[in-house]
Amino acid sequence: MDKCREAFEKYIRSQSGFTSDFQIGCNGQYKSDLMHFMFVMWQEQQQKFDELQERVDAAIFLLPSIRDENDLWGCDQVDRQIELLEQALKGGEV
Repeated sequence: MDKCREAFEKYIRSQSGFTSDFQIGCNGQYKSDLMHFMFVMWQEQQQKFDELQERVDAAIFLLPSIRDENDLWGCDQVDRQIELLEQALKGGEV
C-alpha cells in the first residue's frame, strides 16, 4: 500500500472510528464511491500541502543570504524583520 493511501486510511479511522477494511476493486480504486471521492480529495489536499511545504523550505533556505546582505548595510530593523519572518515560516510565535 502506498504511503498516501495508508495515511488517508489512518486518518479516517482516527477521526470517525470507521473500521471497514477499505476494500479496493480490481481497478485499484476503493469499491465505495464515497471512499474513492474522499481519497481523491485527500490526495489533492496533500499535493497542495506538499507544494506549500516546498515554498516554505525555499524561503527558509533564502533567509541566510538575505541576512548576509543585510549585514553589509548594518540595518537592525531589517534584521529583526528577517528574524520574525523566519519564526513565522518555521511555525513559531511571532
